[in-house]
Amino acid sequence: QHPLRSQSNAATEESNEAEEETIDEKPEIKIETAPADFRFPTTNQTRHCFTRYIEYHRCVAAKGEGAPECEKFAKYYRSLCPSEW
Repeated sequence: QHPLRSQSNAATEESNEAEEETIDEKPEIKIETAPADFRFPTTNQTRHCFTRYIEYHRCVAAKGEGAPECEKFAKYYRSLCPSEW
């Protein structure tokens, strides 16, 4: 083989590997909150937070701890309620 061709191939392989690493480094970030609820039309979402919290605990009481159906309520109240509460 010609020495310039082997160097060219090595450089091409290195650039391909660098491109693959760049693509893999971007994790998908999905930011969500609770859906809008017509029962809570005002800016103050305190009642909405409280209601979602109660819905979650009612679901857990009815279906048991760790029920997958209740996880959406947990996600809702955790996104609406201040973490200090």
